[in-house]
Amino acid sequence: MKTYDDPELQAIAVKLASDDPGIRRVGVLDLVDSGEPEAVELLLLALRDSDTDVRQEAAKVVDEFEAEEMADALIAALSDSDEVVRNAAAHALADLKDPAVAEPLLEALEDSSDGFVVAGILRALKPLRHLDSQRPALKRLGDDDPRVRREAVGVLGWLKQTENLPALVEAAQNDADPEVRRAATGALVYASAQQVGQALVGLLTDDHWQGRCE
Repeated sequence: MKTYDDPELQAIAVKLASDDPGIRRVGVLDLVDSGEPEAVELLLLALRDSDTDVRQEAAKVVDEFEAEEMADALIAALSDSDEVVRNAAAHALADLKDPAVAEPLLEALEDSSDGFVVAGILRALKPLRHLDSQRPALKRLGDDDPRVRREAVGVLGWLKQTENLPALVEAAQNDADPEVRRAATGALVYASAQQVGQALVGLLTDDHWQGRCE
């Protein structure tokens, strides 16, 4: 086990090395109050803990740390074997909202084919409004997983680029999943009536009532 000069951080490290997952979980909670930069190392360790509850707690406190330092660990946690941990990681990743994490997110997006992982990355990219997310988002509109298509629609909607309107209209009119159609319809809010008015009128006949209301 690595030793730390700071007594408080060393005490946390001892807790995280305990055989008792309950003690390790307390160690994660203690990390929040530590102002030491090296605390990030211990949080990354906790995100890879063998116990589900410890990993879940670690994912919850991620937003207390620097976004860029945490991005890679959270992206990896999207593939965790436990659903609770995966969901916690996806939520924490989406809450980062730091332009500095765009590059690792885009790199991970290129390399992943897992629907949950891709959807989580797209969700995190959406509020960043990074123009480099446009191409992969357009590509993912053809994904088999409706979760991915829905998040791709969200990315394109937040980018507010005129050239994306045809793809969004197509998704709003013809996607097989009603939630994707609804999201695409809502994403058209940035367009003018001249650009999408006729398409929106046609969407009033959508079989899904929430899509019509959108």
